[in-house]
Amino acid sequence: MSSIEQELRKIAADLLSTKKVDLVIGYESGSAGIGVRPAFIRSASDADRLVYNPLCGHNLSVFLNRHKGQKVAIVLKPCDTRSIVGLIQERQIDRDLLTILAVPCEGVVDISRIEKIVPPDTIRSLAIENDELVVQTDQGPKRLPLKDLLSPGCAICKITEPVISDQVLGQSQRKPAEGDEFAEVQAFSAKSPQQRWDDFCSEMSKCITCFACRNACPACYCTTCFIDASGPKWLGKTDHLSDVQVFHITRMIHMAGRCTGCGACLRACPVGVNLHKYTGKIRSDAREFFDFEAGDDPDAKAKPPLSTYSGSDPNDFFM
Repeated sequence: MSSIEQELRKIAADLLSTKKVDLVIGYESGSAGIGVRPAFIRSASDADRLVYNPLCGHNLSVFLNRHKGQKVAIVLKPCDTRSIVGLIQERQIDRDLLTILAVPCEGVVDISRIEKIVPPDTIRSLAIENDELVVQTDQGPKRLPLKDLLSPGCAICKITEPVISDQVLGQSQRKPAEGDEFAEVQAFSAKSPQQRWDDFCSEMSKCITCFACRNACPACYCTTCFIDASGPKWLGKTDHLSDVQVFHITRMIHMAGRCTGCGACLRACPVGVNLHKYTGKIRSDAREFFDFEAGDDPDAKAKPPLSTYSGSDPNDFFM
């Protein structure tokens, strides 16, 4: 057990036993294999279920809307704290009822990449040492280059410190990613309109309309999504390419000034649709045209682009 894990369990037990919070949202071991899943801890005696390791990829802030009115402690990686800032700015959560337990992040490992190298039923634990992932197996430790296993968003992430927190557990050793996090977006933007459309159509042809991207996204907090509305019925919930395209285009426009680039949608997608390229375009445009970066500054005076209107707003940023 890591020192972060020990500290996390101790803090969670204390918060629950003293009634400072009603609920702790964190991570626990999955029911099979080496995966983890969200944990909802309501008793101090259950705090020992909490784990923290490189597989903790879920952005847990997506669950906060389901627990409004409760005092909640939540475990968040630095990049996930940006989602909290966005939700506070859009008045979706009450900051006074929230205890943010910020944990260091060396990058989130893509479990599918590990399983291609090491049989999952032989893996017993994972740990990060310097630039390697140490996989403890039945046959002993196996060291794998960390850079080859990280989720795509982690490879370009520059967020190493929480932007908002109540308690910080440990300190990240990871340095901000080098290079331009919008390099893929710039390459996409440099294409002709027809090439961009062909690119989009090709990527969307993978989609099976399971809506995992929407369900994993903290910024998708509508009580009823437009795709589920029955009056009016905006479009069909099928995997026909036109339905898929309209769903994703509409959802991504809703992400303007809301998407923080946390990568939750990428990790949730079962078929590997690269939404990061398109949501990155929305983020880049919000920065360029509205001088706004979602979740960047808890004290920002500027309102999210979709929360305000000016007659001088530019309208030439659409994809």
